Amino acid sequence: MTNFYHGAPAWRGKVDSAMGAETGEPTFEHEHSWLPLDHTASNSGLAAPYQFDITNDTPSLLQYAPLSSFYKFHFKINDLEKGKDVLFKIQVFQVKLPADNNKISTELPDYLGAYRNMCSEDPSDANKLSPYYHRKLHEQTFHVKNYTEATMDCEKYFNFKWNFANKLIRIDPTQINAIQTETQAYGASNHHKFVRPQDNLWMLLSTSSTNDAARNIEVSCMRTDRWRDNDGVITR
Repeated sequence: MTNFYHGAPAWRGKVDSAMGAETGEPTFEHEHSWLPLDHTASNSGLAAPYQFDITNDTPSLLQYAPLSSFYKFHFKINDLEKGKDVLFKIQVFQVKLPADNNKISTELPDYLGAYRNMCSEDPSDANKLSPYYHRKLHEQTFHVKNYTEATMDCEKYFNFKWNFANKLIRIDPTQINAIQTETQAYGASNHHKFVRPQDNLWMLLSTSSTNDAARNIEVSCMRTDRWRDNDGVITR
C-alpha cells in the first residue's frame, strides 16, 4: 500500500500446479500494475482535467511521506446463480516476524499463495492471519448477491480510504547510491525490498468464490494517492 511509484505491482497468489493444490509450493505472479491515467485524454471526451500534470506527479525515489490512498473497487460476477452470493474480504496488515522455514512462510510477495482460503465460508478449510506473525490493522467484508430468480451478472462498487501514519518512507541507506540513478519502474518493482519491513503495509483482497469457470469474477480498481516529498512538479 505504501508503494506509490509509477507501475507499482498488484500481485495474485497461486499454488504451483505441478505439485497439487494441497502440497504445492505457494508462490505469486505479477498480475497487474498501478498506472497513472492518460493525461492526453479523458473518458468524458473533454479536455484533460485542469492542472492534471501537477496532480499526476510521482514520488521521490529516496523518501516520501504517504498521506492517504482512496480506492474505488468495481466487482462484477458473471453468471451468478439465483439466490447465491459471493463474499469479499479486505485485510490491511503488517508482517511482524518474517518467517521462511519448512513449517511456515510469511515473506511477501514471495509466498502470497500461502494466504489462500482467507475468505472461505467453510470452517473446515478457512484460514486466517496469525497474530504472532502479523499485525492486523483493518478487516472489512461485503457481499455481492443475486436477489433475482434467474442466473445473471451481478456487480458492486466499493470505496475504501486509508490514512497513513505520519512517517517517512525511507529507502535503505545501503541502497541509496544504487537507486538514485534508477527509474520509477525500478522503484515500483523493488519497493518492498528497499524499505524497512515495519514500513511495508499490505492489503489483501480475498473472495469466497471457488475456481468455477462458469462464475467468472472481474475486479477493477482505481487508486488515488496523496503524499509529501521534496521533488515533483508542484515543488518547482
